[in-house]
Amino acid sequence: MNSNNFITLIIKMIGTQCNMRCEYCYEHALGDNVHKKTSTSSDVIEYLKNFLDYHNVFILFHGGEPFLANYNEVAIVANFIKNNFRHNYRVQFQTNGTLLNDNWIGLMESFGDRISLSISLDPIGKRDLRHSNSFDYRKKVIENLKKYVSRIDNVGIVSVIHKYNVLDYENFIIEMNKIGLKNFTANKYKGNLGVAISELEYVDFLKKIAIKYIKNKWYKTINLEPINSLFSKKNKLCIYMADDNKCSYFKTFYGVRDSSEYCDHVVNKNILKVGKQCKNCSVYSFCGGGCLAEIKDETFCDARKELYNFIQRIKHENN
Repeated sequence: MNSNNFITLIIKMIGTQCNMRCEYCYEHALGDNVHKKTSTSSDVIEYLKNFLDYHNVFILFHGGEPFLANYNEVAIVANFIKNNFRHNYRVQFQTNGTLLNDNWIGLMESFGDRISLSISLDPIGKRDLRHSNSFDYRKKVIENLKKYVSRIDNVGIVSVIHKYNVLDYENFIIEMNKIGLKNFTANKYKGNLGVAISELEYVDFLKKIAIKYIKNKWYKTINLEPINSLFSKKNKLCIYMADDNKCSYFKTFYGVRDSSEYCDHVVNKNILKVGKQCKNCSVYSFCGGGCLAEIKDETFCDARKELYNFIQRIKHENN
């Protein structure tokens, strides 16, 4: 891939500060005193200037919770992006959804069809691992979704699947779709809190939800990841991308003199390489070795092979 062809820039204007304290958030691994500095618009703009020549730029405002940042400072950055990125660019805000208001929605609307909004929300299941100590976060998020979903064309829900909610995702999709949500992503929790599911359990989940997705013809009105990408001719998800350099297509800005050449998930800034065993595997072109920052469980390889065979069988049966 041309080094100036595509880049994803993860912008953390408030570092990892958040108004919630979710049990499984990987940011906690960074500790309470890491990446807590708030950046100014000037800081961010100086960083963004390094990428003006890229042909395709995805700018992700992230956190912690990005809407803890000063609105005026973010608005200055937004104006810089709109006025200076000369090629194809897209902007997304990744938020827990509790702080959405008319000002933030108006700012996002100013990007037109280049904007997307991603909200983190899980099925409740037997135990909800998302928490706020001071307010009913779920009630607030649902209220905001109902109020604003019609104002941004591309709004999605990102969920973390774990052992307490893996059986509740289908009903969750139906619940959110009634509100007006059409874009969903179901990611596997990768930590070690005793709530994680194995890769094989995650594959079983994907198989069951894919069958529902096809049988109920959800694909006509719903975009469900990673199902859509797994069935597409060209996967766009890094965790299934067979590319030694895939982690370098992401950059993370935490603040002045504090940035990473990789995705924010690479907390120690040291990226692993794809091993020979992966590259020699018969399904490597489909699997890609997974997330290179993730410690794989013992079921990983067999699970990915099972997923590959399932996808091929469904494709064959449905032409």
